[in-house]
Amino acid sequence: MVRRDGEWEIIESASVKQAKEELAATLARKDNLLTEIHHRVKNNLQIVSSLLTIKSSSFTGPDSEAAVADIQARVRAMALVHEQLYRGDRNGEVRFGAYLRQLVTDLAHTWAVDDRIAVRVVEEGSAVPLIDLDTAVPLGLAATEALSNAFKHAFPDERQGTVILTLDSGETELRLMIADDGCGMRADVPRRGGAGLALMRGLTTQAGGVSNWMDKAEPRSR
Repeated sequence: MVRRDGEWEIIESASVKQAKEELAATLARKDNLLTEIHHRVKNNLQIVSSLLTIKSSSFTGPDSEAAVADIQARVRAMALVHEQLYRGDRNGEVRFGAYLRQLVTDLAHTWAVDDRIAVRVVEEGSAVPLIDLDTAVPLGLAATEALSNAFKHAFPDERQGTVILTLDSGETELRLMIADDGCGMRADVPRRGGAGLALMRGLTTQAGGVSNWMDKAEPRSR
């Protein structure tokens, strides 16, 4: 340190200054590389979705069309995670509330229900829900599965209704609740649920959480 005109200044040696510049350059390269990776992954997933759209023209029947739409919804859910990372501050975390709002818009359009089913995302809690990539992907896929099931089965015969996603975040816990006011589960569906619920449970476990399903009169949770 050197005192000049009554003020102390820190004088760096040439080697320290060079080391700091090299470190800053390295961090910049890593940041650019991370951005490029997320951008390429998102684009590749969008290409897969486009190829599915092209290929779907050769399929016939509602079951085949629904299967393709299911796959496209899951691909889009993964692409959205990388899109949120790309648009964010590149700290490796996703603003999950913003992600869900975009996801519900895309899914409602995919299943062509945006004119009769209202979908709302409600954020509660004291903390901004920021989650890492390893958590965001399975949790986003679980939400995609729940929403797709609601759109396909909860409102038959062009029935109108509402789906509400509540994201409740605290300092140590994140809770995602998805409920609809549709017809509920069919009586012939086992209490433990079908393949869709099993998939949601598995994805929730992969994200490090636990899942719970309830069938209530108002609203019915999924």
